Amino acid sequence: METQKIMITQHQLKVIRTITKKETREALQNIKIDKDNIVCTNGRILIVIKHGQDYKQGAWRIIGEEKSAITHRMLTLERSDLEFPDYTNVMPAQTKESIKILLEDEYSVSRSMFDLEKFTGSTFCYTILNTFAPFKLSWTAYKADKDKAVLLVCDEDMQAIVLPFRK
Repeated sequence: METQKIMITQHQLKVIRTITKKETREALQNIKIDKDNIVCTNGRILIVIKHGQDYKQGAWRIIGEEKSAITHRMLTLERSDLEFPDYTNVMPAQTKESIKILLEDEYSVSRSMFDLEKFTGSTFCYTILNTFAPFKLSWTAYKADKDKAVLLVCDEDMQAIVLPFRK
């Protein structure tokens, strides 16, 4: 099997590990690498991490990890035969209207749920937003139409697309 090594930050790796947990379907345990991004999903959240490197593109499975620097990790990847859907079809645009949300603890996640509902007209799941709390990051949420996915962008070169509750 073909392999490659990539370097990412600890924060980025924690997000990938959280989203691609072993309890999910095999297809959701893979990452996709394209020209500019590393992408992973759990079916409710899609994470896009900018990489800016000349990595081999396609679907990959993480098979190893080693410390590369204090803030970075070197991942060993193995090529996966699984097809990864075209995530660009579901990427909302960065609109002119946005709000800042902080996801770092129970209170801030609850507050962000309220703020997002007021801002977008859609309801977002506490459990899904709480996925981001361990990373203690500030996100910019961009205005989306009612009942549409919201785009969250943080300073760690990461974007998240979060689906609202379906009624």
